[in-house]
Amino acid sequence: MMDKRDLEMRFRYRKPIPETIGKFEMLRAKALEFALMVNELCPEGRSKSLALTKLEEAVMWANASVARDSQQGTSGAVGIPFATKENKND
Repeated sequence: MMDKRDLEMRFRYRKPIPETIGKFEMLRAKALEFALMVNELCPEGRSKSLALTKLEEAVMWANASVARDSQQGTSGAVGIPFATKENKND
């Protein structure tokens, strides 16, 4: 059974902070560059579709890593608290 802290870390809202926005943009830009190449070079079919889906998943997980690990407070970047319902609209 997963502990409560791990589940909270996975499902807590994280407001983007200035230090992460550029990282998100760079990850998406490079993934798009690769996706365009896959789209151009690969024949239509299930394999191409899966390759693009997995690339999309990789970007989502990379973004999750940036968001989670940059905003973990005590175990990530020091002094950056998790967003809460009370402060997520700041």
